[in-house]
Amino acid sequence: MQEIGTILLARERRKHPRFELAHPLAYRWDMAKAIFRTVDLSMGGMRVHTNGPMAVGERLNLIMLLQYEVIKPRGKVVWSNPSSNRKYDSGISFETISHQCLQRLTRFLKETALRNKRAQGRKRSTNPVKGV
Repeated sequence: MQEIGTILLARERRKHPRFELAHPLAYRWDMAKAIFRTVDLSMGGMRVHTNGPMAVGERLNLIMLLQYEVIKPRGKVVWSNPSSNRKYDSGISFETISHQCLQRLTRFLKETALRNKRAQGRKRSTNPVKGV
């Protein structure tokens, strides 16, 4: 952390940009299965919204549907914190992912970035700047 005046700045630790999106996600560990929603997603992991806390360090076999393609990375819970309405947010890093699934994820995130850019352009064109 670096101090500038009275403001503390935390160093960004993420290696990959995150994209906000809400996708259903299935996961499995031992014999249990569950479904939760992603909050954001990157090449290195994701933040998910769950009904209860997840155990930090737990390893998960994930099954994600990205539009019409499925990827199955293995992930690890790196943090889990309470959020609103008795829910939890948890961070999951991808530990292993096949080359083919990595290509699918890359393609999906590029398409998501393009859609977000187009949506921002439409938003700007429909909201003129006052006083111009």
